[in-house]
Amino acid sequence: MITNPYNKLAFEFLVLAAARSGEVRLARWNEIDLDADVWTVPAERMKAKREHRVPLSCRAAEILQAARPRRNGSTLVFPSPRATRSSELCGVGSAARVDPGVCLERYSA
Repeated sequence: MITNPYNKLAFEFLVLAAARSGEVRLARWNEIDLDADVWTVPAERMKAKREHRVPLSCRAAEILQAARPRRNGSTLVFPSPRATRSSELCGVGSAARVDPGVCLERYSA
């Protein structure tokens, strides 16, 4: 269960962007273009080793706007207060595979 409200934003963004948790945990502000509503994940962070452009929905852009004031000088979009990444997102994929309703029910369409 995700307990940190900030990590809840990160999780919702993960679902909306259909991204891997590692991509979201390590997302950087210089990859986000809110004017064009796109997140460009660099090739070195992609499993296929190719740059990936993720179109951002209105809600995803709202989440990014909400995350911006909380960055405290970090280059990460979703910095963790305890470490350099949002560690609560690490188990999201495995939890969803075991019981999709546990993590995803409030984000389903």
